[in-house]
Amino acid sequence: MAFFWTCAVYYNLFKLFFENPDTLPFFVSYVMLLDEMQLATRQDLVGRVQGDGIPKNWKIASHPSPAPLVRNLGCQVVLVNSNAVAAKSCSAGEIEACITTEMARQIHKLVKLHSFGSPPMVFFGGITAAGAEVIKEVYSSL
Repeated sequence: MAFFWTCAVYYNLFKLFFENPDTLPFFVSYVMLLDEMQLATRQDLVGRVQGDGIPKNWKIASHPSPAPLVRNLGCQVVLVNSNAVAAKSCSAGEIEACITTEMARQIHKLVKLHSFGSPPMVFFGGITAAGAEVIKEVYSSL
């Protein structure tokens, strides 16, 4: 692969950077606001939430990156592969709450308990050593 896109939140990003010495990961970068991140639950559980607190025995599904947002709630955080999987797990009744995006919350018909806002995310494109050679050849032929 000569060119690739990824984002700074990729959980095992260090593997890409440090286990592939022929990869130049910061060829292009772009900062974009993400969809609104929020704590959400199912409609049938909303009545159990009192004020700003949720029951301590609740499990909260989260991608590893936003998980620290609920560290102070005293609940168990269940790590999942994406914000969408977190919403799906909550909707399916596997856990009581989730950190997810506005879009996933709507799709899974969850109720917003708290908004964390829209955090900026760094996306970047990189090239491999082979890709750099291709670009060099094209550029030199101009």
